[in-house]
Amino acid sequence: MSNPVIVAAARQIAAAAAQHEKAADGLACARAARARIADRIAVLDASRGEIIARRQRGEVLPDDGGQLALISADREALAAMVFDADGVVASALAPVQAAENAVAMARQGLRQVEDEAAEGALVAHAAVLDGLLLETVGRLADVNGRLRRPRPAWGPSRPLGEALRRLQLARGEI
Repeated sequence: MSNPVIVAAARQIAAAAAQHEKAADGLACARAARARIADRIAVLDASRGEIIARRQRGEVLPDDGGQLALISADREALAAMVFDADGVVASALAPVQAAENAVAMARQGLRQVEDEAAEGALVAHAAVLDGLLLETVGRLADVNGRLRRPRPAWGPSRPLGEALRRLQLARGEI
């Protein structure tokens, strides 16, 4: 038998995880686009460096000035694109973080619901054991009385007795 509250909490996790995956995909795309621009800048910087190194060795070509000017203009345009791409990455990060928080909250909610269900089952089980133990103690007392024993043949262990007293104290019963 499934618990509808647990099922609903699990569905919330699944929905939040799907939202996280979608947001993470968007962030990955934004980061990839930014990386492509950065790669293009790196290629331009490498080309510029090659031209400068060649010229320092004394190998001067007539179109070096035009090439360097074109590289500079391209790099300037790409720098503006990187700035824009950084903004896209930053704006794509917020939904990912929100989705991560939603997943964490949904997991916490499921844990709470599961713990409450476990508590209910354990309380019911403890109530059955309580009745059985009370019946057993009563029957032991009857048998001890008929056997005229001065001391009971059984008593709760010290840890059990202490645990029961702690429970009674916590519940305000002592």
